[in-house]
Amino acid sequence: AMTPAQTAQPAVIGAIEAKEMSGDKPAVGNTTPMVPLQPAQPVTAPQATNAPAGNAAVIGAPATTTAANDGGSVMALDAAIKLSETDPVRARVALTRLLEGSALGTADRMRGYDAINKINGVLVFSNRVVATDPLTMQYKVQEGDSLARIAKTQKLDCDWRFIQRINGITNPSGLRVGQSLKLVKGAFHGEVRKSEYRLNIYLGEGQEQVMVASYPIGLGELNTTPTGMFMVRPSSKLI
Repeated sequence: AMTPAQTAQPAVIGAIEAKEMSGDKPAVGNTTPMVPLQPAQPVTAPQATNAPAGNAAVIGAPATTTAANDGGSVMALDAAIKLSETDPVRARVALTRLLEGSALGTADRMRGYDAINKINGVLVFSNRVVATDPLTMQYKVQEGDSLARIAKTQKLDCDWRFIQRINGITNPSGLRVGQSLKLVKGAFHGEVRKSEYRLNIYLGEGQEQVMVASYPIGLGELNTTPTGMFMVRPSSKLI
């Protein structure tokens, strides 16, 4: 079974739990004081909670990391990293496609992974909503809402505590009608690249799927980690 590397922080991006927690109370008009959103710090290694809904793939035939870099791909990598300063959404797509290929060498793949984590520290794992990002949306709290209810009614494939975390909410009972929240759409999917000892997390489906996080991990002893496609079940955990 896969276990996180001792030097790496385990990475799980959300959860499938749908039950309402006792501390997650509905919003009631103006009678409930508003807890101001705290500015979220850019996140490069989200803390582990429960496993997200989605698919997990383990790839035995990894990208070629020992071969010489393809010059054009290195230039494309440099351009994508530069683009992230002005258009992080497009840069994320470009970086995803480069990292899906095998033209980059080890050092440049690490540059790409670092750039992915930096970009999504804002696009996904902060309370900032970027208008051009199709994976996120802004939501106004309605009468009777709780974080669990919002996750259910908006059909989000994540636990309500993920909403709480990215919005910097310290007290989930402090929601107020009209309060703005950032929501992340779609299920998260995982890909393990065995030769790189990495877990890559994706959002979106099909051709629209993009990488939103990448982490170093440990694998089964003596190459015992199986390859294939696996479904993450509700209430299951990665660790």
